[in-house]
Amino acid sequence: MLNLLDTTIRDGSYVIDFQFSAHDTTIISARLDDAGIPFIEIGHGLGLGAWRKDEMKSADNDEKYMEAASAAVKVNKWGMFFIPGIGTIEDIELAHKYKIDFIRVGTNVTEIETSKKYIEKAKELGICVFANYMKTYALNAGEVGKMAKQSQEYGADVVCVVDSAGGMMPEDVKNYVSAIRSETEVKIGFHGHNNLGLAIANSLIAIENGAEIIDTSVRGMGRSAGNTVTEIMLFALKRRGYNLNIDVTKILNLAEKIIDPLMHNYKQMDSIAIISGFAQFHSSFLPKIFKFASKYSIDPRELIIRLTMNDKVNAPDELLAKLSKEISSEKTEKTTIKLTTASLKAVNTSESTEQKMEELITRLSSASKKRGKLSVFNIVQRVSPDKQTIIFPSIHENDSFVMASGEFSINDISESTASRLEGRIDYILLDSDNKSQQSTVWTEKITAIFKRTKIIPYSDLQAWAEAISNLLLNLLKSNFSNRKVLIAGDTFLARIVEMNLKTFGTKVKICTGTDTIGNEVYDAVIYCDQSELTVKPHSGIIVIDGIIGSLNDRQIKFYSTAGINIYRPDMTMNTLSKMESMMSSINLVAEKQGLSSINGIAIAAGGIIASKGTVIVDSIKKPAKVFGIANGKGNLLTDEQISSADKFAIQSIEDWILNEALN
Repeated sequence: MLNLLDTTIRDGSYVIDFQFSAHDTTIISARLDDAGIPFIEIGHGLGLGAWRKDEMKSADNDEKYMEAASAAVKVNKWGMFFIPGIGTIEDIELAHKYKIDFIRVGTNVTEIETSKKYIEKAKELGICVFANYMKTYALNAGEVGKMAKQSQEYGADVVCVVDSAGGMMPEDVKNYVSAIRSETEVKIGFHGHNNLGLAIANSLIAIENGAEIIDTSVRGMGRSAGNTVTEIMLFALKRRGYNLNIDVTKILNLAEKIIDPLMHNYKQMDSIAIISGFAQFHSSFLPKIFKFASKYSIDPRELIIRLTMNDKVNAPDELLAKLSKEISSEKTEKTTIKLTTASLKAVNTSESTEQKMEELITRLSSASKKRGKLSVFNIVQRVSPDKQTIIFPSIHENDSFVMASGEFSINDISESTASRLEGRIDYILLDSDNKSQQSTVWTEKITAIFKRTKIIPYSDLQAWAEAISNLLLNLLKSNFSNRKVLIAGDTFLARIVEMNLKTFGTKVKICTGTDTIGNEVYDAVIYCDQSELTVKPHSGIIVIDGIIGSLNDRQIKFYSTAGINIYRPDMTMNTLSKMESMMSSINLVAEKQGLSSINGIAIAAGGIIASKGTVIVDSIKKPAKVFGIANGKGNLLTDEQISSADKFAIQSIEDWILNEALN
């Protein structure tokens, strides 16, 4: 009888650095159980006992995982992985206490004798035992068949062919499964990885040749290029006429609601994963590969191939050093592609401001779509109406946005400008400072002409001040208390910078061109307007051009002649962080903030000062975490202040959240 073994919460834990919690285990294993998955594997990616190792700490310990699974899995079977040398006999005994259904004892296929006492112990306790042959490809099919017979004699119920590197061909899988079947009466399992994109095909071939238990994981979540995908495998089996009584819709819902958010930063396929599949290389040795490749300045992919030509099971330092030296000595000059700017289509040949604007918006929109990020155009006030509009050619990005900028006077912003942005850009970031007498009119005009694009106002001067302050504080390193800073130019910007620096204990003096500063020594001078002031240069002084063009030619020459670097703040990260902060605030108000109730119990979220006894949660629309009980004054009750009624309210909301996650 064919069965699936889902290893999302075990092998999948590699993707999130083993950080599935006991709470996650409860939710995911309960959903898998409800969907009808016969075997559910949980725990640390490296199995029982691995949580004790400092370099691979998991979110919870084995016992908490066992407790969670034993409570959540009601119908089907749950189990854990076990590697001799990482796990102990005591770990198996602890698992038995929690009524574990199966244990998978994993050893390199060349070292199965190390599994004997652990298989025997598990069988003595009445636990179903799998013998998982890690790196099965290290031996030929005939040898693996003989090994399987030995595992059967130890007491194994299942022998699992493991394509640890995802490099087996379908004919390899057929040969391994057939060899085990010819030598034993045990059930046969197959654990595939997808480095060469063959995990589904290999799993189907394994089934055709007698395998009865196939490892899968939701979304293919797993080490390296991932595993056979549970939901795809189920549909492939349906096409083959198999009915496993597993509700694939429930698996798809689990994938979308729980697993997809965990996969955000996971790149299943890259060149290293593909080469690892081709060479049948186990990804656990990648840190060693990168270390030697860096030391000898060689391509790690070449080193992987050379290593596996010599050893598919281990990666000895001596062998890696020898091979690295060989590769390094063989390096020859390779032909490279050479282009000139004349051959590139993307060279900016625009002449008019309109053309430059159109080209920039096209590039911004394209970058947004290709990267799957929101697009932002930053409209900055140009105070002097007589100066030309500036379209900055650079596009900047962070994890959420791509952003471009331009400086415009009130006369430059028109319906024509809006038409270039409307429908192509997600947000306008609008400089709403009171920079001139026309600033109010400027803000009203822009708000009126943009009909569909969302506008987010911000303070450009505040962003400049923060950028200047951050630059100076970083240049001063951590020692900025009692430092003396001169700000040249008494402007609104200078006053904000002064306030920012004083909060760090920095002594700040603002001067104008009419002030006398004498020979006083300053740690830094920041120019915030075109002041004629110059400060006596000395070793270690920091000079900052706070606003582009604040320093004139004479001042630049004066400091340069003295060997003093002149710095300018980079606004990019500050503007992006402003946008991120404001979007977070918008999301907080729209999605999380508010008062409500669940089953008659009052809840609040998002910073609302709620009445005493209200349960405080993380989101009013989709609560997923309870923080505590409101004290009625904007804070939480302490543990000593919480009553039995409060505890009941907390438990009731936590139970509701758990059941919402399960359904």
